[in-house]
Amino acid sequence: MSGEYIILEGEEKLMQFFKDAPEKIYRKPVSKALKAAAVPVRQAMNNSLPAGLKKMSKIIKIKSSRRGLVVSVGFTGRLGVYQNRRGQMWDPYMLVYWHNYGTLSNRLSGHRFKYPRRRKTAHWRGGIIPGRFVEEAWENSGEKAKQVLEETWSNEILKLCDDLGVN
Repeated sequence: MSGEYIILEGEEKLMQFFKDAPEKIYRKPVSKALKAAAVPVRQAMNNSLPAGLKKMSKIIKIKSSRRGLVVSVGFTGRLGVYQNRRGQMWDPYMLVYWHNYGTLSNRLSGHRFKYPRRRKTAHWRGGIIPGRFVEEAWENSGEKAKQVLEETWSNEILKLCDDLGVN
């Protein structure tokens, strides 16, 4: 082997391909497929909102993470202000949260709340009855989301194979 050299033509293109490989090969197709699969879930959440909360559909968002292959769909906070009859301002996210999981003695028992009830309100009865519409929307749209994910993913991979010249 001494004195023999291998000359590789197009080295720059090959090195650029290996630099871009994670982005080209898996990140873009998977990210597009996850975003497409989140659309039926968002539609189901929008359709499952109670009649009194239909205005809150504007806070249902699809967000993708820049750090990993994560796409989240759901109600987003800090996207506006709702003012009630008494002039009190509320984040629309909190209104949807309360109607989904309940308040006071009607809290949903299966949900893990961040804070327990405070001593002042621990004995109060009543409250908002939990609607569980977010969980129902997720359960009802899971199959459709899976189907859309598989279709979009296969289309993106076929498109990538065509771009790279792989059969």
